[in-house]
Amino acid sequence: MSELKPCPFCGSEADVHPHNFGDSKKTDYTIYCSNKDCGSSFCWYDTPEESIKAWNKRAVNDKE
Repeated sequence: MSELKPCPFCGSEADVHPHNFGDSKKTDYTIYCSNKDCGSSFCWYDTPEESIKAWNKRAVNDKE
């Protein structure tokens, strides 16, 4: 799995969270900023890798 970059808004660590909606057996994944005062999150994806890739594209001050 790719390295998860910090929150692009506050710089705090972020975490991948799996979710199952209602009676769905399918798991979706999103990223949440660990800073509760920030509250940033990102859309639902089919795999953790897809969600990390999308989140990392949003990072500010990226030197890569």
